[in-house]
Amino acid sequence: MDISRKNYWILTGIFLFLSIIIYPMSLNKEMWPKDLDLSRFPRIIGDWEVTEELPVTDELLPTEVREGRAIGFKSFSRKYTNKEGNSVWLYIGYFNYEKGAYSHNPARCYLSQGWTVMDEKIEKIEMPGDVNVNRMSAQMGPVQQIVLFWFQIDNGVYTDKFKHRLKILKNALFNGRLDAVIISLTCDTEKDNINNIVRFEKDFAKEVIPVIPKYLPQ
Repeated sequence: MDISRKNYWILTGIFLFLSIIIYPMSLNKEMWPKDLDLSRFPRIIGDWEVTEELPVTDELLPTEVREGRAIGFKSFSRKYTNKEGNSVWLYIGYFNYEKGAYSHNPARCYLSQGWTVMDEKIEKIEMPGDVNVNRMSAQMGPVQQIVLFWFQIDNGVYTDKFKHRLKILKNALFNGRLDAVIISLTCDTEKDNINNIVRFEKDFAKEVIPVIPKYLPQ
């Protein structure tokens, strides 16, 4: 058994063990933390302002996320535009393992909708305490999109699903929390405009990353 496969089963076993311990306690808790209200998320962030909002419908989600959405998953999708006319779609999905929801990789959502994922890589965001995010390029017919996405827990940014789940386990052990968020920034592009798209997506990421923890359950 290779190391990655072994780690997967170890982590799965730990999650099952914690679920057995935490589940009885969760029966006495409310469905959502009192301070969870994604609608409070600011409509103006730096030079960026909301110009459109899109309901996130179930058919846009992978099956396991769709099934858990009503019992531990909330999200929104908004388009922010800056003074230069650049626009980025911001998606934030809050999920709670304790209530049965699952995190997901945006690549799976794209594939389930008929997109072709062209490439995936790590993109560095230069900000205090430099962070890395995932970068994905996807195409459907003539339309190409560049997506930056990451998982966020408290002030920590994670590109790796395994590492972010380890952080969730640590939170579960020390404070009984099994929740986190996934964030994606999306923009349509053309082949000769990719570098420009990535540039302003990263600029927006610098603005939004520090803001997110302020509007999540404490």
